[in-house]
Amino acid sequence: MLIATPIKDLKMRKLAPLLTILILFVAVTPAFATIYEFTPSQPDLFDLDHSKYYLWGINWTPVAGEEIVSINLAIDDINNWDDYNNILYIHLLERMRTGLAVRTDYQGGGDSIASWASNNHISDLLLDTYTDSDGGVGGDVIDYLYSFSASDIAYFNLFAADGNFGLGFDPDCHYWNSGVRFTIETRAIPEPASMVLFGTGLLGFFFRRRFA
Repeated sequence: MLIATPIKDLKMRKLAPLLTILILFVAVTPAFATIYEFTPSQPDLFDLDHSKYYLWGINWTPVAGEEIVSINLAIDDINNWDDYNNILYIHLLERMRTGLAVRTDYQGGGDSIASWASNNHISDLLLDTYTDSDGGVGGDVIDYLYSFSASDIAYFNLFAADGNFGLGFDPDCHYWNSGVRFTIETRAIPEPASMVLFGTGLLGFFFRRRFA
């Protein structure tokens, strides 16, 4: 015995996979990204002289309605002039005065940024201790890139909450380079109500075209 299936039921069965794809498309469509890039007033930080340490304050406040996707610190064409005492300390700092400050440590051993932060009651996070694996005048230059981990980003959100944060560099040896860049990538946080309205509008348009 054959049972007749209403035409609209057949149409709905055929439409179900398409509707599922449409809903998933609306749900996972990424929000637009914004990239904020910063460079110090002296782009190469004076080639990171070994007798100095550098404090770079940046004025930026997290934008309401945006979330951070990634943060990267890049140093282009870095190369240490020698393989002696070959280490570059890099810190994230809170409550920093905007601009670049250069201090002298006379190539003192150890991490001058950590000592400075402690003496000035500044919270800091040691991000990295970079070592040039083939340090020396004849060594190869590389493009250094440090990508913030999820934990680093959490600290950054705390440090930048008041609109002022910074980076500290203490080169224990002399690191030539072509420039330093700090990049923050954010995306808009979708509003649930807007997503629902958008999806409903698309579905309504689809049904209207399909059954007209």
